[in-house]
Amino acid sequence: MIDREGRKAFRKRVQEALDVIAGEEARGEGERAFFRPFRVQLEALLTWTKDEADPDPELLERITIGNLALRELGEEPEDVDPKLLGLWESLKTLQTNVMDWYVRFD
Repeated sequence: MIDREGRKAFRKRVQEALDVIAGEEARGEGERAFFRPFRVQLEALLTWTKDEADPDPELLERITIGNLALRELGEEPEDVDPKLLGLWESLKTLQTNVMDWYVRFD
């Protein structure tokens, strides 16, 4: 559904978001608990797209990282902690990518 270059870029964005989250989680238990739902979904995306696989639409329906970002990090850019603004933007973009991917299954 997503071409090879698009999938490579998608997986790179997912990994970059995971790297930011890992840095935040290293700060302590509270951060690990806060970021766990983000990490779980991002790790699922990496697993589901390994070896250029196309995830099942039912799996894609489970991804809510964009909504999670809005709810937990802030609804507007000015609401977001400046050090997390890049992550917030990335998560919203990844959610859009997932939704575009899901629509292509129809």
